Amino acid sequence: MCIPNVLIKLCIEHWRAANKIAGVMAATDPPDISHELEVLIGQVTLMPHSPRSSKEVRNSIFLLHEILVANERAVVHLIGCRPGTIAKLVSVLPETCLDPDDPELDDIIIRILEKAASYGPNKAVFGDDQYAVPVLIARTLLGPVPMRARCAHILGLLADDHYNKIKIGELGGFAPLVELLYVGDKGAKKTAARVIARLCEAQENQSKFQKELVVDATISALRSDRLEEEAQDIL
Repeated sequence: MCIPNVLIKLCIEHWRAANKIAGVMAATDPPDISHELEVLIGQVTLMPHSPRSSKEVRNSIFLLHEILVANERAVVHLIGCRPGTIAKLVSVLPETCLDPDDPELDDIIIRILEKAASYGPNKAVFGDDQYAVPVLIARTLLGPVPMRARCAHILGLLADDHYNKIKIGELGGFAPLVELLYVGDKGAKKTAARVIARLCEAQENQSKFQKELVVDATISALRSDRLEEEAQDIL
């Protein structure tokens, strides 16, 4: 049984952040957080579970994104440490992105989730939430390819955590990623391939890898888009 080495993981996160590798935010000491920011995050946490028709909730999420842009580290830290915040953000998203009734709101929520998932301590919080990973997997399967690729990217960020790799595999995460290898544009295929390669690092996913015919999809992407580096990582 593989036991994650937390110390090495933190060292790697620090190195990746120091070298400005995209999509990675190192776990360091908690940032200084103002009372006003804590109040705002608290308001988001108290959102009702069916908020899409609520103008107040919509405004709160857009305001949260504005503050995230200005003070990213403090906001992503609070999103993870305030119980229920990730669950509430995920609850605003419909389970698929087919014909969204508010695509602008969906876009903002995905941006917030992407930033939150890039922060090391939040990865386990996402994995522990009963809705976050299943909804992201569902949204990777159906809808416009660009949005599916963004959700796949978030799954890839979460897959930095060993237990998330296993959970994504157990919940059917390979199927939508394999589908993206067939139907996505070159950028989406690269994203899907990178995520698949991360999931394959967990030995527990070996049977899913074989069942979902990942090798066939990888060879197809290699032939059609010449994704040599990504295919090599998977194989």
